[in-house]
Amino acid sequence: MSSKKCCSTDLKHSSHILKTIAEENRLRIICLLKTSELCVCEIQEALSLSHNLVLHHLKIMQSIKLINKRKDGKHSYYSLNPSIYKTTINDLFEILK
Repeated sequence: MSSKKCCSTDLKHSSHILKTIAEENRLRIICLLKTSELCVCEIQEALSLSHNLVLHHLKIMQSIKLINKRKDGKHSYYSLNPSIYKTTINDLFEILK
């Protein structure tokens, strides 16, 4: 991608996502979800965060469609939304390249 094309591309959505994930705990959650789908309790345990704080971060990431939520009985499982994640990574890569 040429620099002119990169600068003319609509980067609003990727910019919004990057602003949202520019928080340490959210980045840590993304690192966990890159490898597998996890329930809140697994994220909570891995990061030593309170249940409410994990839910808060997950809700924010859900609002930008970066993560998906799947209910199974009483448990909710979270995973990265591959299309949004890849688009954001690709946009960032093109800008920094």
